Amino acid sequence: MRLLLSILALLTSAAGLPAQTLPLERGTDTGTPLWMQAWSPLAPIADHPRLLPRAPSPPELLLAARPQIGLFWTAGNPAGLPFDVRDWQAELRVGGGADDGDYKRPLDDQDAGVLQFVGMSWQPVGRGAAAGRVIFDQESPEPSSFADVIDPYPSNPLVVTDTSLPDMRRVRARLEGALGLQFGEWALGLSAGVEVRDNRSHQARFPRLARMSTPGVALGLARRLPFAGLRLSAHGRWVGGRESLTLIGRPGTGVAYQLEGYAEPIPREVAAPNLFYLRKMERNAFAGGLALSGTLWDANWIVFWQLTTRDEEHYSEQRAHPAADRWTADGRVLAGAVQRAFFDDALWLTGYLRSTHLNGDATRSDLEGAIFRGDESVLLVGADVRYAPTGSPWMLGLVLTTFRESRSRRDFIAEVRTEIESWTPGAALEIARALGETTRVSFAYGLSYYSALSTLPDPEPLGPQYQRLIAPELAFYATQAKATTASLCVRQQLRGRTALLLRGHRESLAGRDSEPSLAFAPTGERTLWNLSLSLLLGQ
Repeated sequence: MRLLLSILALLTSAAGLPAQTLPLERGTDTGTPLWMQAWSPLAPIADHPRLLPRAPSPPELLLAARPQIGLFWTAGNPAGLPFDVRDWQAELRVGGGADDGDYKRPLDDQDAGVLQFVGMSWQPVGRGAAAGRVIFDQESPEPSSFADVIDPYPSNPLVVTDTSLPDMRRVRARLEGALGLQFGEWALGLSAGVEVRDNRSHQARFPRLARMSTPGVALGLARRLPFAGLRLSAHGRWVGGRESLTLIGRPGTGVAYQLEGYAEPIPREVAAPNLFYLRKMERNAFAGGLALSGTLWDANWIVFWQLTTRDEEHYSEQRAHPAADRWTADGRVLAGAVQRAFFDDALWLTGYLRSTHLNGDATRSDLEGAIFRGDESVLLVGADVRYAPTGSPWMLGLVLTTFRESRSRRDFIAEVRTEIESWTPGAALEIARALGETTRVSFAYGLSYYSALSTLPDPEPLGPQYQRLIAPELAFYATQAKATTASLCVRQQLRGRTALLLRGHRESLAGRDSEPSLAFAPTGERTLWNLSLSLLLGQ
Protein backbone atom coordinates (compact mmCIF):
# COMPACT_ATOMS: atom_id res chain seq x y z
CA MET A 1 0.00 0.00 0.00
CA ARG A 2 2.80 2.43 0.85
CA LEU A 3 4.43 1.71 -2.54
CA LEU A 4 1.12 2.36 -4.33
CA LEU A 5 0.59 5.65 -2.48
CA SER A 6 4.13 6.74 -3.31
CA ILE A 7 3.59 6.02 -7.00
CA LEU A 8 0.34 8.00 -7.03
CA ALA A 9 2.00 10.88 -5.24
CA LEU A 10 4.80 10.98 -7.78
CA LEU A 11 2.41 10.97 -10.71
CA THR A 12 0.23 13.76 -9.37
CA SER A 13 2.64 15.77 -7.25
CA ALA A 14 2.56 19.56 -7.57
CA ALA A 15 6.15 19.66 -6.36
CA GLY A 16 7.48 18.25 -9.42
CA LEU A 17 9.25 19.18 -12.62
CA PRO A 18 12.80 20.05 -13.56
CA ALA A 19 13.06 23.17 -15.70
CA GLN A 20 14.66 21.21 -18.51
CA THR A 21 11.82 18.85 -19.33
CA LEU A 22 10.01 21.14 -21.76
CA PRO A 23 9.96 19.93 -25.38
CA LEU A 24 12.97 20.89 -27.48
CA GLU A 25 13.47 21.98 -31.06
CA ARG A 26 13.70 18.98 -33.36
CA GLY A 27 16.53 19.58 -35.80
CA THR A 28 19.29 20.67 -33.42
CA ASP A 29 18.18 18.64 -30.40
CA THR A 30 21.47 17.31 -29.01
CA GLY A 31 19.97 14.03 -27.78
CA THR A 32 21.24 14.77 -24.26
CA PRO A 33 18.69 13.79 -21.58
CA LEU A 34 16.66 16.79 -20.55
CA TRP A 35 17.57 16.64 -16.86
CA MET A 36 21.22 17.21 -17.81
CA GLN A 37 20.39 20.60 -19.35
CA ALA A 38 18.39 22.52 -16.70
CA TRP A 39 21.51 24.10 -15.21
CA SER A 40 22.36 25.99 -18.41
CA PRO A 41 22.94 29.75 -17.84
CA LEU A 42 21.67 30.27 -21.41
CA ALA A 43 18.22 28.72 -20.88
CA PRO A 44 15.48 31.07 -22.24
CA ILE A 45 13.90 33.51 -19.77
CA ALA A 46 10.29 34.80 -20.05
CA ASP A 47 9.77 33.16 -23.44
CA HIS A 48 7.49 30.33 -24.55
CA PRO A 49 8.72 29.27 -28.01
CA ARG A 50 5.98 27.71 -30.11
CA LEU A 51 7.30 24.23 -30.93
CA LEU A 52 6.16 21.29 -33.01
CA PRO A 53 4.48 18.51 -30.99
CA ARG A 54 6.82 15.67 -30.03
CA ALA A 55 6.61 12.38 -28.22
CA PRO A 56 8.37 12.26 -24.83
CA SER A 57 12.11 11.63 -24.81
CA PRO A 58 12.87 8.00 -23.87
CA PRO A 59 14.50 7.22 -20.48
CA GLU A 60 17.98 6.63 -22.05
CA LEU A 61 18.69 3.63 -19.81
CA LEU A 62 22.12 2.96 -21.31
CA LEU A 63 23.34 6.51 -20.64
CA ALA A 64 22.24 7.10 -17.04
CA ALA A 65 20.81 4.85 -14.33
CA ARG A 66 18.29 7.51 -13.32
CA PRO A 67 17.64 11.25 -13.71
CA GLN A 68 19.23 13.51 -11.10
CA ILE A 69 17.32 16.14 -9.13
CA GLY A 70 18.52 18.90 -6.82
CA LEU A 71 19.36 22.58 -6.53
CA PHE A 72 21.75 22.37 -9.48
CA TRP A 73 20.04 19.83 -11.73
CA THR A 74 16.48 21.12 -11.22
CA ALA A 75 16.66 24.81 -10.26
CA GLY A 76 19.81 25.57 -12.24
CA ASN A 77 21.53 27.16 -9.23
CA PRO A 78 25.32 26.67 -9.55
CA ALA A 79 25.63 26.85 -5.74
CA GLY A 80 23.96 23.42 -5.67
CA LEU A 81 26.92 21.76 -7.39
CA PRO A 82 28.76 20.72 -4.17
CA PHE A 83 25.55 19.11 -2.85
CA ASP A 84 24.40 17.42 -6.08
CA VAL A 85 27.61 16.19 -7.78
CA ARG A 86 29.43 13.28 -6.12
CA ASP A 87 31.03 11.49 -9.07
CA TRP A 88 32.78 12.13 -12.36
CA GLN A 89 31.05 11.62 -15.68
CA ALA A 90 31.74 12.81 -19.23
CA GLU A 91 30.30 12.28 -22.70
CA LEU A 92 31.72 13.14 -26.13
CA ARG A 93 29.15 12.73 -28.92
CA VAL A 94 29.24 13.12 -32.70
CA GLY A 95 26.20 12.68 -34.85
CA GLY A 96 24.15 13.69 -37.83
CA GLY A 97 20.53 13.74 -38.88
CA ALA A 98 17.79 15.17 -41.07
CA ASP A 99 14.35 16.70 -40.54
CA ASP A 100 11.97 16.93 -43.51
CA GLY A 101 8.38 16.64 -44.63
CA ASP A 102 5.28 18.63 -45.54
CA TYR A 103 3.61 18.62 -42.12
CA LYS A 104 4.96 21.97 -40.94
CA ARG A 105 4.30 25.66 -40.40
CA PRO A 106 5.11 28.36 -43.00
CA LEU A 107 8.32 29.45 -41.22
CA ASP A 108 9.65 25.90 -40.72
CA ASP A 109 12.29 24.61 -43.13
CA GLN A 110 11.18 22.13 -45.74
CA ASP A 111 14.31 19.98 -45.37
CA ALA A 112 17.26 20.33 -43.01
CA GLY A 113 20.37 18.27 -42.39
CA VAL A 114 22.48 18.58 -39.23
CA LEU A 115 26.03 17.64 -38.27
CA GLN A 116 26.80 17.99 -34.57
CA PHE A 117 29.41 17.60 -31.83
CA VAL A 118 28.48 17.68 -28.14
CA GLY A 119 30.70 17.39 -25.10
CA MET A 120 29.59 17.44 -21.48
CA SER A 121 31.20 16.65 -18.13
CA TRP A 122 30.78 17.14 -14.38
CA GLN A 123 32.97 16.17 -11.43
CA PRO A 124 33.96 17.09 -7.86
CA VAL A 125 36.73 19.71 -7.72
CA GLY A 126 38.50 20.44 -4.42
CA ARG A 127 35.91 21.76 -1.97
CA GLY A 128 33.22 21.92 -4.63
CA ALA A 129 32.26 20.67 -8.08
CA ALA A 130 32.20 21.84 -11.69
CA ALA A 131 30.23 21.13 -14.85
CA GLY A 132 30.64 22.15 -18.48
CA ARG A 133 29.16 21.66 -21.91
CA VAL A 134 30.15 22.51 -25.48
CA ILE A 135 27.98 22.22 -28.60
CA PHE A 136 28.93 22.78 -32.22
CA ASP A 137 26.55 22.06 -35.05
CA GLN A 138 25.92 22.97 -38.67
CA GLU A 139 22.41 22.90 -40.07
CA SER A 140 21.80 22.97 -43.83
CA PRO A 141 18.18 23.70 -44.85
CA GLU A 142 17.74 23.10 -48.58
CA PRO A 143 15.48 24.94 -49.14
CA SER A 144 14.86 27.02 -46.02
CA SER A 145 11.71 28.98 -45.11
CA PHE A 146 10.47 32.55 -45.46
CA ALA A 147 11.86 33.40 -42.00
CA ASP A 148 14.88 35.70 -41.80
CA VAL A 149 15.30 35.71 -38.02
CA ILE A 150 17.01 32.85 -36.22
CA ASP A 151 13.97 31.98 -34.05
CA PRO A 152 10.75 32.64 -36.01
CA TYR A 153 8.29 31.33 -33.38
CA PRO A 154 8.97 33.02 -30.01
CA SER A 155 6.35 34.60 -27.76
CA ASN A 156 7.41 37.89 -29.34
CA PRO A 157 5.29 38.80 -32.45
CA LEU A 158 8.02 40.97 -34.07
CA VAL A 159 9.38 38.66 -36.79
CA VAL A 160 11.03 39.48 -40.15
CA THR A 161 10.25 37.43 -43.28
CA ASP A 162 10.78 37.78 -47.02
CA THR A 163 9.58 36.20 -50.25
CA SER A 164 12.55 33.92 -50.98
CA LEU A 165 13.41 30.32 -50.09
CA PRO A 166 17.21 30.12 -50.34
CA ASP A 167 19.47 27.27 -49.31
CA MET A 168 21.08 28.16 -45.97
CA ARG A 169 24.10 27.29 -43.85
CA ARG A 170 23.52 27.73 -40.12
CA VAL A 171 26.43 27.34 -37.71
CA ARG A 172 26.09 27.34 -33.93
CA ALA A 173 28.77 27.23 -31.24
CA ARG A 174 27.88 27.09 -27.54
CA LEU A 175 30.17 27.01 -24.54
CA GLU A 176 29.00 27.03 -20.92
CA GLY A 177 30.30 26.04 -17.52
CA ALA A 178 29.49 26.16 -13.82
CA LEU A 179 31.52 26.08 -10.61
CA GLY A 180 30.25 25.72 -7.04
CA LEU A 181 32.34 25.89 -3.87
CA GLN A 182 31.32 24.84 -0.36
CA PHE A 183 32.34 26.72 2.80
CA GLY A 184 31.01 24.75 5.76
CA GLU A 185 27.23 24.85 5.58
CA TRP A 186 27.29 27.52 2.84
CA ALA A 187 27.94 27.21 -0.88
CA LEU A 188 28.55 29.80 -3.61
CA GLY A 189 28.21 29.21 -7.32
CA LEU A 190 28.79 30.88 -10.67
CA SER A 191 27.82 29.71 -14.15
CA ALA A 192 28.44 31.48 -17.44
CA GLY A 193 28.10 30.75 -21.11
CA VAL A 194 27.92 32.17 -24.60
CA GLU A 195 26.29 30.99 -27.80
CA VAL A 196 27.04 32.43 -31.23
CA ARG A 197 25.19 31.72 -34.46
CA ASP A 198 25.91 32.55 -38.07
CA ASN A 199 23.16 32.03 -40.64
CA ARG A 200 23.80 32.82 -44.29
CA SER A 201 22.29 31.89 -47.62
CA HIS A 202 24.16 29.74 -50.10
CA GLN A 203 24.24 30.74 -53.79
CA ALA A 204 21.07 32.86 -53.46
CA ARG A 205 19.82 35.66 -55.71
CA PHE A 206 18.43 37.41 -52.60
CA PRO A 207 21.24 36.84 -50.05
CA ARG A 208 20.56 36.68 -46.30
CA LEU A 209 23.06 37.14 -43.50
CA ALA A 210 22.08 36.83 -39.83
CA ARG A 211 24.34 36.74 -36.79
CA MET A 212 23.45 36.35 -33.14
CA SER A 213 25.42 36.28 -29.89
CA THR A 214 23.82 35.26 -26.60
CA PRO A 215 25.77 35.63 -23.34
CA GLY A 216 24.43 34.47 -19.98
CA VAL A 217 25.54 34.37 -16.36
CA ALA A 218 24.03 33.08 -13.11
CA LEU A 219 25.05 33.61 -9.47
CA GLY A 220 23.84 31.41 -6.63
CA LEU A 221 23.96 31.06 -2.87
CA ALA A 222 22.91 27.98 -0.89
CA ARG A 223 22.87 26.88 2.74
CA ARG A 224 22.43 23.46 4.29
CA LEU A 225 19.99 23.62 7.20
CA PRO A 226 20.40 21.44 10.32
CA PHE A 227 17.21 19.37 10.00
CA ALA A 228 15.39 17.09 7.51
CA GLY A 229 18.27 17.40 5.06
CA LEU A 230 16.95 20.82 4.04
CA ARG A 231 18.89 23.04 1.66
CA LEU A 232 17.78 26.57 0.87
CA SER A 233 19.10 28.52 -2.11
CA ALA A 234 18.67 31.79 -3.99
CA HIS A 235 19.95 32.74 -7.41
CA GLY A 236 19.83 35.43 -10.05
CA ARG A 237 20.38 35.01 -13.77
CA TRP A 238 20.82 37.29 -16.78
CA VAL A 239 20.66 36.36 -20.46
CA GLY A 240 21.47 38.97 -23.08
CA GLY A 241 21.50 38.85 -26.82
CA ARG A 242 22.19 40.76 -29.98
CA GLU A 243 21.01 39.72 -33.43
CA SER A 244 21.63 41.45 -36.77
CA LEU A 245 19.98 40.72 -40.10
CA THR A 246 21.06 41.92 -43.56
CA LEU A 247 19.23 41.32 -46.83
CA ILE A 248 21.09 42.25 -50.01
CA GLY A 249 19.06 43.31 -53.02
CA ARG A 250 19.89 42.47 -56.61
CA PRO A 251 17.96 42.96 -59.86
CA GLY A 252 14.67 41.10 -59.74
CA THR A 253 14.99 40.12 -56.08
CA GLY A 254 12.45 40.05 -53.29
CA VAL A 255 10.44 41.87 -50.66
CA ALA A 256 10.85 41.90 -46.88
CA TYR A 257 7.96 41.94 -44.39
CA GLN A 258 8.16 42.99 -40.74
CA LEU A 259 5.43 40.97 -39.04
CA GLU A 260 4.07 42.76 -35.98
CA GLY A 261 1.17 40.50 -35.15
CA TYR A 262 -1.87 39.74 -37.28
CA ALA A 263 -2.16 43.05 -39.17
CA GLU A 264 -1.10 43.12 -42.83
CA PRO A 265 2.58 44.22 -42.93
CA ILE A 266 3.98 46.93 -45.19
CA PRO A 267 6.08 45.43 -48.03
CA ARG A 268 9.69 46.66 -48.10
CA GLU A 269 11.32 46.18 -51.48
CA VAL A 270 15.02 45.42 -51.37
CA ALA A 271 16.15 46.71 -54.76
CA ALA A 272 17.87 49.73 -56.28
CA PRO A 273 18.36 52.34 -54.94
CA ASN A 274 17.80 50.61 -51.52
CA LEU A 275 20.03 47.58 -51.98
CA PHE A 276 20.21 46.67 -48.29
CA TYR A 277 17.64 45.86 -45.66
CA LEU A 278 19.01 46.00 -42.11
CA ARG A 279 17.36 44.93 -38.86
CA LYS A 280 18.89 44.62 -35.40
CA MET A 281 17.51 43.12 -32.21
CA GLU A 282 18.85 43.58 -28.68
CA ARG A 283 17.54 41.48 -25.79
CA ASN A 284 17.94 41.47 -22.02
CA ALA A 285 16.22 39.01 -19.70
CA PHE A 286 16.49 38.58 -15.92
CA ALA A 287 15.36 35.86 -13.53
CA GLY A 288 15.54 35.55 -9.77
CA GLY A 289 14.28 32.75 -7.61
CA LEU A 290 14.35 30.58 -4.51
CA ALA A 291 14.59 26.81 -4.15
CA LEU A 292 14.18 24.44 -1.22
CA SER A 293 15.19 20.78 -1.23
CA GLY A 294 15.14 18.06 1.38
CA THR A 295 14.34 14.46 2.30
CA LEU A 296 11.00 13.14 3.57
CA TRP A 297 9.97 9.48 4.01
CA ASP A 298 13.15 8.37 2.19
CA ALA A 299 12.23 10.54 -0.81
CA ASN A 300 14.33 13.43 -2.13
CA TRP A 301 12.33 16.47 -3.18
CA ILE A 302 12.81 20.03 -4.41
CA VAL A 303 10.50 22.99 -5.11
CA PHE A 304 11.55 25.97 -7.17
CA TRP A 305 9.98 29.44 -7.62
CA GLN A 306 11.17 32.18 -9.96
CA LEU A 307 10.17 35.62 -11.31
CA THR A 308 11.25 36.61 -14.82
CA THR A 309 11.32 39.70 -17.01
CA ARG A 310 12.35 40.32 -20.62
CA ASP A 311 12.92 43.43 -22.75
CA GLU A 312 13.68 43.48 -26.49
CA GLU A 313 14.37 46.32 -28.92
CA HIS A 314 14.00 45.90 -32.70
CA TYR A 315 15.24 48.67 -35.00
CA SER A 316 16.60 49.48 -38.46
CA GLU A 317 18.06 52.97 -37.99
CA GLN A 318 21.85 53.08 -37.96
CA ARG A 319 22.44 55.78 -35.35
CA ALA A 320 22.82 56.20 -31.60
CA HIS A 321 19.58 55.71 -29.64
CA PRO A 322 17.47 54.64 -32.65
CA ALA A 323 13.69 54.60 -32.60
CA ALA A 324 12.82 51.01 -31.71
CA ASP A 325 9.87 48.66 -31.66
CA ARG A 326 9.75 46.86 -28.31
CA TRP A 327 8.59 43.66 -26.70
CA THR A 328 8.40 43.52 -22.90
CA ALA A 329 7.26 40.52 -20.91
CA ASP A 330 7.01 39.48 -17.26
CA GLY A 331 6.48 35.98 -15.97
CA ARG A 332 6.75 33.48 -13.17
CA VAL A 333 7.83 29.85 -12.82
CA LEU A 334 6.91 27.17 -10.28
CA ALA A 335 8.66 23.84 -10.64
CA GLY A 336 10.06 20.94 -8.69
CA ALA A 337 10.74 17.22 -8.52
CA VAL A 338 10.46 14.30 -6.14
CA GLN A 339 12.39 11.00 -6.30
CA ARG A 340 12.35 7.78 -4.29
CA ALA A 341 13.99 4.36 -4.52
CA PHE A 342 12.41 0.99 -3.62
CA PHE A 343 13.57 -2.64 -3.33
CA ASP A 344 17.22 -1.86 -2.52
CA ASP A 345 17.49 0.71 -5.33
CA ALA A 346 16.13 -1.68 -7.97
CA LEU A 347 13.14 0.63 -8.63
CA TRP A 348 13.48 4.41 -9.02
CA LEU A 349 10.47 6.71 -9.30
CA THR A 350 10.78 10.38 -10.24
CA GLY A 351 7.88 12.82 -10.52
CA TYR A 352 8.05 16.34 -11.83
CA LEU A 353 5.96 19.40 -12.59
CA ARG A 354 6.61 22.78 -14.16
CA SER A 355 4.17 25.69 -14.46
CA THR A 356 5.12 28.92 -16.23
CA HIS A 357 3.15 32.03 -17.13
CA LEU A 358 3.98 35.28 -18.91
CA ASN A 359 2.29 38.47 -20.08
CA GLY A 360 3.86 40.55 -22.84
CA ASP A 361 3.17 43.72 -24.82
CA ALA A 362 4.57 44.82 -28.19
CA THR A 363 4.84 48.51 -29.06
CA ARG A 364 5.81 50.37 -32.22
CA SER A 365 8.10 53.40 -32.27
CA ASP A 366 5.60 55.48 -34.29
CA LEU A 367 2.47 54.66 -32.23
CA GLU A 368 1.29 55.16 -28.66
CA GLY A 369 0.32 52.16 -26.53
CA ALA A 370 0.50 48.44 -27.15
CA ILE A 371 -0.14 47.07 -30.64
CA PHE A 372 -0.14 43.41 -29.57
CA ARG A 373 -0.58 41.57 -26.28
CA GLY A 374 0.15 37.98 -25.31
CA ASP A 375 -0.99 36.03 -22.25
CA GLU A 376 0.57 32.56 -22.19
CA SER A 377 0.93 29.67 -19.77
CA VAL A 378 2.61 26.28 -20.03
CA LEU A 379 2.16 23.29 -17.72
CA LEU A 380 4.07 20.02 -17.80
CA VAL A 381 3.48 17.10 -15.43
CA GLY A 382 5.38 13.86 -15.76
CA ALA A 383 6.91 10.76 -14.20
CA ASP A 384 9.98 8.63 -14.85
CA VAL A 385 9.93 4.97 -13.70
CA ARG A 386 13.04 2.74 -13.91
CA TYR A 387 13.34 -0.88 -12.84
CA ALA A 388 16.60 -2.87 -12.88
CA PRO A 389 16.35 -6.03 -10.72
CA THR A 390 19.61 -7.12 -9.09
CA GLY A 391 21.17 -10.02 -10.98
CA SER A 392 18.82 -9.71 -13.97
CA PRO A 393 20.04 -8.82 -17.48
CA TRP A 394 16.86 -6.79 -18.09
CA MET A 395 16.12 -3.11 -17.44
CA LEU A 396 12.84 -1.28 -17.94
CA GLY A 397 12.11 2.44 -18.20
CA LEU A 398 8.84 4.35 -18.62
CA VAL A 399 8.24 8.09 -19.07
CA LEU A 400 4.72 9.58 -18.79
CA THR A 401 4.03 13.25 -19.57
CA THR A 402 1.13 15.64 -20.01
CA PHE A 403 1.92 18.95 -21.69
CA ARG A 404 -0.61 21.81 -21.68
CA GLU A 405 -0.27 25.16 -23.44
CA SER A 406 -2.65 28.11 -23.27
CA ARG A 407 -2.04 31.10 -25.53
CA SER A 408 -4.24 34.17 -25.73
CA ARG A 409 -2.92 36.68 -28.30
CA ARG A 410 -4.61 39.95 -29.21
CA ASP A 411 -3.79 42.36 -32.04
CA PHE A 412 -5.07 45.89 -31.35
CA ILE A 413 -4.42 47.13 -34.91
CA ALA A 414 -6.12 44.27 -36.76
CA GLU A 415 -8.70 44.14 -33.92
CA VAL A 416 -8.67 40.33 -33.72
CA ARG A 417 -7.57 37.82 -31.14
CA THR A 418 -6.71 34.13 -31.05
CA GLU A 419 -7.28 31.63 -28.23
CA ILE A 420 -5.58 28.24 -28.36
CA GLU A 421 -5.53 25.73 -25.52
CA SER A 422 -3.76 22.46 -26.31
CA TRP A 423 -3.06 19.18 -24.51
CA THR A 424 -0.35 16.66 -25.41
CA PRO A 425 -0.35 13.50 -23.27
CA GLY A 426 2.39 11.03 -24.10
CA ALA A 427 4.40 8.00 -23.00
CA ALA A 428 7.75 6.46 -23.88
CA LEU A 429 8.81 2.89 -22.99
CA GLU A 430 12.36 1.55 -23.13
CA ILE A 431 13.52 -2.05 -22.64
CA ALA A 432 17.22 -2.91 -22.26
CA ARG A 433 19.07 -6.20 -21.96
CA ALA A 434 22.65 -7.17 -21.23
CA LEU A 435 24.31 -9.46 -23.81
CA GLY A 436 27.28 -10.97 -22.07
CA GLU A 437 29.54 -9.06 -19.71
CA THR A 438 30.27 -5.96 -21.79
CA THR A 439 27.38 -5.36 -24.22
CA ARG A 440 23.90 -3.95 -23.69
CA VAL A 441 21.16 -3.13 -26.16
CA SER A 442 17.90 -1.20 -25.75
CA PHE A 443 14.83 -0.32 -27.76
CA ALA A 444 12.50 2.58 -27.01
CA TYR A 445 9.16 3.68 -28.43
CA GLY A 446 7.22 6.83 -27.60
CA LEU A 447 3.80 8.14 -28.55
CA SER A 448 1.87 11.37 -27.93
CA TYR A 449 -1.44 12.83 -29.10
CA TYR A 450 -1.91 16.54 -29.66
CA SER A 451 -5.38 18.13 -29.49
CA ALA A 452 -6.59 21.69 -29.04
CA LEU A 453 -9.56 23.96 -28.48
CA SER A 454 -9.23 27.17 -30.46
CA THR A 455 -10.94 30.43 -31.40
CA LEU A 456 -9.47 31.81 -34.62
CA PRO A 457 -10.42 34.81 -36.82
CA ASP A 458 -11.74 34.53 -40.34
CA PRO A 459 -8.60 34.73 -42.52
CA GLU A 460 -10.29 36.22 -45.59
CA PRO A 461 -10.46 39.91 -44.47
CA LEU A 462 -6.96 39.94 -42.97
CA GLY A 463 -4.85 40.14 -46.12
CA PRO A 464 -2.61 37.94 -48.26
CA GLN A 465 0.41 37.87 -45.92
CA TYR A 466 -1.76 36.78 -43.01
CA GLN A 467 -3.08 33.97 -45.19
CA ARG A 468 0.42 33.04 -46.39
CA LEU A 469 2.36 33.19 -43.11
CA ILE A 470 -0.01 33.23 -40.12
CA ALA A 471 -3.26 31.42 -40.96
CA PRO A 472 -1.45 28.10 -41.76
CA GLU A 473 0.34 28.22 -38.39
CA LEU A 474 -2.90 28.80 -36.49
CA ALA A 475 -4.59 26.00 -38.45
CA PHE A 476 -1.61 23.77 -37.58
CA TYR A 477 -2.19 24.30 -33.85
CA ALA A 478 -5.95 23.80 -34.23
CA THR A 479 -5.50 20.39 -35.93
CA GLN A 480 -5.16 17.12 -34.02
CA ALA A 481 -1.78 15.44 -34.48
CA LYS A 482 0.08 12.28 -33.55
CA ALA A 483 3.82 12.14 -32.78
CA THR A 484 5.86 8.95 -32.44
CA THR A 485 9.49 8.19 -31.67
CA ALA A 486 11.61 5.04 -31.82
CA SER A 487 15.26 4.50 -30.95
CA LEU A 488 17.77 1.66 -30.83
CA CYS A 489 20.92 1.85 -28.67
CA VAL A 490 23.97 -0.40 -28.32
CA ARG A 491 26.48 0.11 -25.51
CA GLN A 492 29.89 -1.55 -25.50
CA GLN A 493 31.95 -1.38 -22.33
CA LEU A 494 35.66 -0.85 -22.93
CA ARG A 495 38.45 -0.85 -20.39
CA GLY A 496 37.74 0.46 -16.91
CA ARG A 497 35.01 3.11 -16.79
CA THR A 498 34.95 3.81 -20.52
CA ALA A 499 32.21 2.83 -22.95
CA LEU A 500 30.92 3.48 -26.46
CA LEU A 501 27.24 4.19 -27.14
CA LEU A 502 25.75 3.96 -30.63
CA ARG A 503 22.24 5.41 -30.97
CA GLY A 504 19.79 5.55 -33.85
CA HIS A 505 16.63 7.62 -33.48
CA ARG A 506 13.56 8.37 -35.60
CA GLU A 507 10.50 10.59 -35.04
CA SER A 508 7.37 11.20 -37.06
CA LEU A 509 4.59 13.80 -36.88
CA ALA A 510 1.30 13.80 -38.81
CA GLY A 511 -2.31 14.93 -38.49
CA ARG A 512 -4.85 12.57 -36.96
CA ASP A 513 -7.77 13.60 -39.17
CA SER A 514 -8.05 11.94 -42.56
CA GLU A 515 -9.29 15.21 -44.08
CA PRO A 516 -8.38 18.54 -42.44
CA SER A 517 -11.51 20.41 -41.36
CA LEU A 518 -9.80 23.81 -41.33
CA ALA A 519 -8.67 25.93 -44.26
CA PHE A 520 -4.86 26.15 -44.47
CA ALA A 521 -4.44 23.02 -42.27
CA PRO A 522 -1.24 21.03 -42.99
CA THR A 523 -1.19 17.64 -44.68
CA GLY A 524 1.36 14.89 -45.07
CA GLU A 525 3.98 13.81 -42.56
CA ARG A 526 7.22 15.09 -41.06
CA THR A 527 10.08 12.79 -40.09
CA LEU A 528 13.26 13.30 -38.10
CA TRP A 529 16.13 10.84 -37.84
CA ASN A 530 19.60 10.98 -36.37
CA LEU A 531 22.52 8.67 -35.72
CA SER A 532 25.16 9.37 -33.06
CA LEU A 533 28.22 7.77 -31.46
CA SER A 534 29.24 8.68 -27.91
CA LEU A 535 32.35 8.05 -25.85
CA LEU A 536 31.35 7.73 -22.20
CA LEU A 537 33.89 8.25 -19.44
CA GLY A 538 33.57 7.70 -15.71
CA GLN A 539 30.58 5.33 -16.00
